[in-house]
Amino acid sequence: MPISKIDTPGLKADAVDNTILDLTSNYAFTGTITGDNAGALVYVGGLNTTTEAASVAVDNVFTATYDNYLVVIESIRMKTTGGGLDFNWRTGGSSGSKVSAGNYRYALFGYRSDNGSSTSRNASSGGETRLTHGCINDAESVGLSGYLHVADPFTSRRVRFTGNYTYMADAAGELRTMSGGSEYRADIQATGFMFTGFGGTADDDIVEAQIKVYGVVNS
Repeated sequence: MPISKIDTPGLKADAVDNTILDLTSNYAFTGTITGDNAGALVYVGGLNTTTEAASVAVDNVFTATYDNYLVVIESIRMKTTGGGLDFNWRTGGSSGSKVSAGNYRYALFGYRSDNGSSTSRNASSGGETRLTHGCINDAESVGLSGYLHVADPFTSRRVRFTGNYTYMADAAGELRTMSGGSEYRADIQATGFMFTGFGGTADDDIVEAQIKVYGVVNS
């Protein structure tokens, strides 16, 4: 495309609001950019911690502003080999509380890297979505990583996620993939979510979590 050139000597001193612009200086923009940016991602919150805990929560990220959200999981790592991860919705905004009634229905399916055989997690009801089998604690691995698409969580109805993620399982330390989804089979207004190490002991704690949440600009 042709290159445009501004002939600066041709500009009068009062060409812009009676002000001479010094092009070597910095200028602050205080106006508003308008236009259709539908589909753009806007960061709305997340979590970055290396503090050991039984669970990690991300609250107050789902609002009426966006209909769809993308949850990017950079890493969730367990304290010891054998611990696994459960997922729950949260309600209540910044002081969120766990949704644990037995209304989670989910189907997750994947493969093992060591022998190519299939692996799955599924339930027609339960108090959580069980995301993994036992995980391996490997400081050189990022733990569980992947993404979840959350559809319209703030409207008071059934909330669903679909997603794809990988993790290192404790059976010979092979990589496992998982794809699928989960739906909460009752009307709720989800404002956040949480991950909990299952097993019930301190050995099942989470020791690292990096999670980012983005709203998808409505069209």
